[in-house]
Amino acid sequence: MRAAWLFFFGLSGGCAALSGLDGLHAGDAGEAADVQTETSAEAGADGPDTLDATDAHDADAGPPSGLTCGTDVCAGSTPVCCETVGDTTTFKCVESNAACSTSTQQVPIDCWSDADCKPGLLCCGFPNGPMSPVAGCTTFTTASRVSCETTCDTTQGEFEVGCSIQLQNCTDGTKTCLNSQCTLPGHTVCN
Repeated sequence: MRAAWLFFFGLSGGCAALSGLDGLHAGDAGEAADVQTETSAEAGADGPDTLDATDAHDADAGPPSGLTCGTDVCAGSTPVCCETVGDTTTFKCVESNAACSTSTQQVPIDCWSDADCKPGLLCCGFPNGPMSPVAGCTTFTTASRVSCETTCDTTQGEFEVGCSIQLQNCTDGTKTCLNSQCTLPGHTVCN
């Protein structure tokens, strides 16, 4: 099972997502513009079901060491990474997505790539999060949440997270995998 997981992790682009943490590369203004296009009213209450981290993860599906969250690792009773966006972005492991919505500047994160989800699910970012604090990105928003989903609905501004730039493995063949600069700095996304 471990060899199968490592093979899956490599194919899903998990390694590329982690390697993207060492710095930002070419801008993703197009990616950020795509993410910014949907308003909260357009999102509607009848959007796709979201799986909380406790539903989306199990011992055989994700990294055995948990989800990286800043300098911490989220696992066990606190599986969700809560990012608070601001002049200084901070991270904290919390027990659920609901525990990470105490302000409009918080982004609940259940995954950084498909390898953090149960088999068959994709790691998807959602639009219209807090305004990006990154210089040159202040007119764009960050992701509002990142979670494991059955599909990433690009017609609603959703995007895959954790793709491989080398493999260009976006599920939607019309999208390109790139290093995010504005929406999820330091991670790869399909745009």
